[in-house]
Amino acid sequence: MISGFLVTIAICVAIAFGAQKLLKTWKAGFGTSYPQKTLDVNIDLSQREKFFEQLTRFADAHDFRIHIGPTTPSGDTFNVNMSRKDVMVIANNVFDTKTFHIAFYDEDPANSAPEETIDSLYNDLKSFINEIPNVLITEKRKGLTITIDEGQREELFARMQQLADKHSLKFELIFSSDKTLFQAEIYGNGFHMTSEPLVGSPRTVNIDFYVDYHKVPTPTSLETVDEIFNEFKSLLGEIPNVTITEVQ
Repeated sequence: MISGFLVTIAICVAIAFGAQKLLKTWKAGFGTSYPQKTLDVNIDLSQREKFFEQLTRFADAHDFRIHIGPTTPSGDTFNVNMSRKDVMVIANNVFDTKTFHIAFYDEDPANSAPEETIDSLYNDLKSFINEIPNVLITEKRKGLTITIDEGQREELFARMQQLADKHSLKFELIFSSDKTLFQAEIYGNGFHMTSEPLVGSPRTVNIDFYVDYHKVPTPTSLETVDEIFNEFKSLLGEIPNVTITEVQ
């Protein structure tokens, strides 16, 4: 399948050129193929083999073909590809050796897997991962997509800083070397939010809200994320001519 071919290319590029080149190729390859579900898993380096073992058990339980391999000669970062006729699951840790990003894709974007199938696989994978001691799971709770002029980015950052200051939260802003890309993040107790432009469409910015938890998210963190989401959506509405869309 096309998606499997793109993953193979991404792995080869990573081995030859490292994580930064992988990022560029990965985003280019999947620019029009969005994951159905995502989560991040933070583990101790000593638990990596246990993590791979749990992924293999999950793959065997659900009839996935699985491949686990390093993405750089140093062997610090890995790509995991699990695939079957309807669903593909990709996990990698190219940005942080202790954090694996996991995404569920349709194997054939023209024939999407039923939502209940993805949800069942997603929840079962979490149950396998939760058998690892002290694992931290980060799960997307809500999302916004906004359209603004590039000259209005400073207004977006100002609204994020305003939100962080009001609730005594940590705000971080990072730019690429040419200032065309950015990542803005706000961190709280048991949650965080990120903001970054959509690759290939600089006027479009994705803003995602996450809960961070061991085993299960606390009711307090879920409630806080919902409140922060609604408050920030209201702040964004103060930006002239902004277009705001809620996404799953």
